[in-house]
Amino acid sequence: MIGIHHAGIVVSDLDRSIAFYTDVLGLRLATEPSGPASGREVDTLLGLPGAVLRGVMLLVGEQELELLEFSAPVRTSDGPIPSHALGAQHVALRVADVRESREEIASRGGRFLGPVNVIDEGPFAGLRTTFLLDPDEVRIELVEVAYRRTEARERAISAYWRSRDEMPAP
Repeated sequence: MIGIHHAGIVVSDLDRSIAFYTDVLGLRLATEPSGPASGREVDTLLGLPGAVLRGVMLLVGEQELELLEFSAPVRTSDGPIPSHALGAQHVALRVADVRESREEIASRGGRFLGPVNVIDEGPFAGLRTTFLLDPDEVRIELVEVAYRRTEARERAISAYWRSRDEMPAP
């Protein structure tokens, strides 16, 4: 593996979501929105018979975020997957200053779930995070990396691998 190419989010209205992700979050288009894609190749690629979809790629720094709108098959739910459900995912966007970004996004209509969470203990020490909702109530995380405890993390990772080696076989 050499990196993450993109993350994808299924949306209910591609044009509305493009407006949110560009106007509210400040992302830029990497591609123009596609026309409807369908057919045997799409069905096979997605493992979803009868799929009809449109999509767009957005730039997040040098990475990309894909938005997909399916017009077929019929969705089995109109709500997002609960955050604790198996397979639930979220996209975390790295920002230089999470508080400043939160204020800017809120001023443009962004809906946040809570305040900035400051983490100074444990494996995620150094992160400042907050979550907001897109128009479909999909969770988007903003993350500031205030500092890294590289040596402490490396020691903890080594201890984890050692403890796994010492575990009895099932």
